[in-house]
Amino acid sequence: MVVDVSEKVIVITGSSKGIGASIARAFAKENAKIVINYNDSEKQAKELYAELLEHNRNCILVKCDVSKVNEVNYLHDETLNAFGKVDVLINNAGICYDRKVHLMTLEEWQKVVDVNLTGTFLCASKFAKTMITQKKWKNHKYFIS
Repeated sequence: MVVDVSEKVIVITGSSKGIGASIARAFAKENAKIVINYNDSEKQAKELYAELLEHNRNCILVKCDVSKVNEVNYLHDETLNAFGKVDVLINNAGICYDRKVHLMTLEEWQKVVDVNLTGTFLCASKFAKTMITQKKWKNHKYFIS
């Protein structure tokens, strides 16, 4: 199955490195409009952005901590300001403290929950509202008003 993503606006959280960066590269090569999101990895994000611009000028870079609602709103607004729509959200942002649970602090545990779970919820909630409105999916069997 071949899916045409050219001209689709794709937001990839946590896309400054690792799997997210690989996803961004792949979609950029297919002429998608890419929103690169980072929080702490500014150097890697800027390097990826420069790399993608070499073959796809339709990319933006947005700093956003997905665990904070005001920053997710900013990511959303910057996406719409740049491209006027959003077609795909890939909730890729995540953190992991590589140690046994009895060695983790409560603060570390809470940060993992905030980024990996709450961040996913905040992004999905904000972007889904826009995507549903754009597609006018009100008669779709999965739409819940």
